[in-house]
Amino acid sequence: MAKGGEQLSYQDLETDERVFVQEAAELRRAIADSRLQIEESLDDLQRDADGLKSRALDAFDARRWAREHPWRLVGVAAAIGFYIGFRE
Repeated sequence: MAKGGEQLSYQDLETDERVFVQEAAELRRAIADSRLQIEESLDDLQRDADGLKSRALDAFDARRWAREHPWRLVGVAAAIGFYIGFRE
């Protein structure tokens, strides 16, 4: 016997069970969709991070800079040499 003097019939229990099963299936689908969105977001973030890392390494690659700007390197070396030579 239920609270308040109500009796639950077998049919009521079957209906409640069907509703519960449907709601559980909807929750599973929602969770699966959320997981998929999270995985896609993580993949996007990883690609962005890899791109930033690659650009940062390219920006601070002294050897590449020296190959692309050899005369600037000579000028910088000469300026440092003059500075050290005249300082003493």
